[in-house]
Amino acid sequence: MEGKIRFVSPLDRAIFLKSVDGLQDISARDLATLAQSVEEVRFSKGDVVTRVGERVDDSYLVVDGTLRLHLPENLGTSDFSRGDRMGMLYMLGGIEDGFHSEAVSDSVALKLNRDSLMELFEDHFEILHSVLRMVARRTLAIRSQIPHGSYLTASVGIANPEDIDLTLVPRLLNMRRGFLFKRANMDALVEIARAATIQEFASGTRLWSRGQQSGFLDILIKGKVRCEVEENRIFHAGPGYPLGNLESQAVEPRWYDAIVEEPVIAIRNESDILFDIFEDHFDLAADYLAAAASGLLKLILEGRRKALASTTAA
Repeated sequence: MEGKIRFVSPLDRAIFLKSVDGLQDISARDLATLAQSVEEVRFSKGDVVTRVGERVDDSYLVVDGTLRLHLPENLGTSDFSRGDRMGMLYMLGGIEDGFHSEAVSDSVALKLNRDSLMELFEDHFEILHSVLRMVARRTLAIRSQIPHGSYLTASVGIANPEDIDLTLVPRLLNMRRGFLFKRANMDALVEIARAATIQEFASGTRLWSRGQQSGFLDILIKGKVRCEVEENRIFHAGPGYPLGNLESQAVEPRWYDAIVEEPVIAIRNESDILFDIFEDHFDLAADYLAAAASGLLKLILEGRRKALASTTAA
């Protein structure tokens, strides 16, 4: 391990962290705080870093060398080199089963403990906000490759779609059926519901066009929206789906034309207001981040399964 990088101060760590994707938007002050929360760790080639069956309480930001993560279900491996984050999604998502990983070469990494990160998030919301944007951008990069003909909806349907009551209490129940707010405490959910507006659109209405600025999401309560990514690639969204959420969280423009195909009733939330509520209700923000990280990990694993099936079939 002689000659490997060693950080001698939090300033050195902060300079490195500033170069990492997803952390560039953090203020210098918050970045310095983050730098004080990480621990430098060193591995020799062949060292085991994590084991299957152990709860993932740490993630590793690689500074030098290469760490290798073994995916579940024999889905292959992923290598992490300088600037990559190994185990971040598992840690943020609260995944209990864990994974096996080892050092492919002599390596140096910055280790971030989950409990320390949660304390940091609670005291410095902008760091949590930045991580949320990073997860949303990575999810958007995958979701934007959605196959033609896909239909997106909630895993649990909206109650009584033919007899909708959108006064406050039923609105809360309907919002909780979507994955975004299913674990939200009632006080936070009341704030979100009161800040939301009810939107109704007739068939043929264009909700937005590709390239337009994002900034709000519509949780579909009833109806269907045709989403045109490009001329020959279209997907649909139905009840329970948070239409427009990903690009709004990622602060990216709309990536498809959204046109109402069947009359829509939706609950609209402005992203800025939603983040203000997150800042006031840390548990809600932490649960939301856990759901987003778990969702991204699920998409990654689904992609690996499809790629493996395609290779096997060929």
